[in-house]
Amino acid sequence: SSSSSSSSSWSWSTAIEDKYASAEDAHLVIFYNLYIPPNITADTVTPDQDVVNGDVDNAIRVIKDQMGQISSVLLRMEGEGRGGRGGRADGGNGGNGGNGETTEKKGVVFYNLIGNDAAFPPREISALCRELHPRLECRLMRHYEDAGEQVTLQDLHDYCRIDHNNNKPSDTNTNRRRQRRRVTYLHSKGSYHSQKENHIWRRIMTDAALHPSCLDPPPSPAPYNGNNNGTSSSSSSSSSCDV
Repeated sequence: SSSSSSSSSWSWSTAIEDKYASAEDAHLVIFYNLYIPPNITADTVTPDQDVVNGDVDNAIRVIKDQMGQISSVLLRMEGEGRGGRGGRADGGNGGNGGNGETTEKKGVVFYNLIGNDAAFPPREISALCRELHPRLECRLMRHYEDAGEQVTLQDLHDYCRIDHNNNKPSDTNTNRRRQRRRVTYLHSKGSYHSQKENHIWRRIMTDAALHPSCLDPPPSPAPYNGNNNGTSSSSSSSSSCDV
């Protein structure tokens, strides 16, 4: 019973940890909820659809814009590394500090793709990320025909719940690093309703969630920003996320 429960917990944690293994040495970890609408034109639109809300090109522009913001953060981190700061999302300096050498920073975007997976397939999204920064990895978790943000928030929650200390023997320094890892949640606001206000708001909220004060803040509870974009810490000893 207790041994069976422990074994089941270990298996769950191991499976989740394997799923997010690429985040282990990342300086920036992001969970991204991505919506791409179906291809809708004036010729194919049905009464329950809207041509404006079926703008695939707009959704692709949103993705490119947000990935560009993310790659800029990695470049900023690299610049800080040259200046001696070299901050990273898990609290380590991740680089050579102030010795004048440049260390590339790694970012991982775990995303769920909701809706149209043919217009901008995962291989093209991955190529875009690599083009923007050689160490920016964009990894599809799952494609959903129809879903809301809760599926990606659940994945983020599972990532934060990995019990590294109790379920799997590991290096003490690695456990300490994982306990203070920062994790960011973003969504593709404006890919469903293409409105000027949504695009402005998305850029502001993405910048805010990726701001140095969010990625490497003083110890304090993470504020709720009211728009489901944010950065918080994950702890191996916690059973829930603060996002």
